[in-house]
Amino acid sequence: MNGSVKKNKYIIVASLLMVALMALAIYFITYDVALFYGLLFGLFIGFFLQRSRFCFASGFRDIFLIRNGSMTRALLFMLFINSIGFFLLHVTGNINLFQAGALQPVGLNTIIGGLLFGFGLILAGSCVSGCLMRMGEGYIGQWVVFVGIMVGSYLPSLDLDSLSPFSPHAGNLIFIPDYLGWLWTIIIYVVVFVFLHCLISIYEGVTVKKIIPPHPGRSFKKILVGKAINYYYGAFFLALLHIIIIFSWGRTVSLINGISGFSAWLVDQFNRLTPYWSDHPGWSSQDVVSGAWLNPILYFAVALIIGAAVASLINSEFRLRFPKKPITYLYSLGGGLLLGFSSNMAVGCNFGAFWSGISSFSLQGWVFGLFILIGSFLGGKIYIRFLIH
Repeated sequence: MNGSVKKNKYIIVASLLMVALMALAIYFITYDVALFYGLLFGLFIGFFLQRSRFCFASGFRDIFLIRNGSMTRALLFMLFINSIGFFLLHVTGNINLFQAGALQPVGLNTIIGGLLFGFGLILAGSCVSGCLMRMGEGYIGQWVVFVGIMVGSYLPSLDLDSLSPFSPHAGNLIFIPDYLGWLWTIIIYVVVFVFLHCLISIYEGVTVKKIIPPHPGRSFKKILVGKAINYYYGAFFLALLHIIIIFSWGRTVSLINGISGFSAWLVDQFNRLTPYWSDHPGWSSQDVVSGAWLNPILYFAVALIIGAAVASLINSEFRLRFPKKPITYLYSLGGGLLLGFSSNMAVGCNFGAFWSGISSFSLQGWVFGLFILIGSFLGGKIYIRFLIH
């Protein structure tokens, strides 16, 4: 197929996806504005994730596997921008982090969940958001990961509280400013982000000139089309979107909530199991099986896939990509199971528990991130030594 013809067809498909999604979003304005927000913001998040190739899994994994901390430093930059933005919105009275923030208890469930999540992202080759983004790009292996995430995310809902002390109810909610005050919290956040950024750069052997991203030198059009944008620019746009989301929608970004609700709905359709919902942390009254289709986070996740697909289509980057080795499907399924199970155990994935948690000044976010890092380090060692050969 001629290159220009192929590109035109991709643009037409992308346009149809955009029109269909926006039409549905506009319809939801009169029905449930939360569903409108889910579709709208999911579309933009997916678009900029794909345009910048921003991947949380790479941020945790590459620093150990290939001694490359570019994504890790960009991830820290995004968390810093988000934290400052959330802080300013909170102290000016525009939001209340106790209501809109991602504040969850920290306990053994956070530690074990982080370790399992780290192992899972090594096997799956992605995190939860990375899986959805690559599904939109045409990676068939990531669709297998998604099946694993759905199954894994459903399992804890059967009766996670019976696994005490690993139950989310066994932990303590620690909002850092309550213990340190806002002044010291912000000072410590700035010091920690700068220290980690420099530490990673020294570990890599990167010069100061390379640490600071070059001037973009590109028009807004080139941010939307053309070569992938710098990780730092992707981090900035994603952080800005997250700030807009909490200000307008009144909540932080998350994913696993909608995916596990969809999984439970499927189980209910086949009448295989009786789901356990009572007192499940992170679930609201609308998230029971009968209301799974009204969960805005499900629409957010679907729109993220579509946003990534649109970005890849308009840049002629979409194509079906099949794993080269059949064993990869098994790794993908296993990694997805770990990602889904650990996300529900920790009451959130890399979006809800890590990104939103740290930005909301919840200690749980830092602990979860630390143990994802440890889990990915250990998982990478095992993967290289026993599985890759």
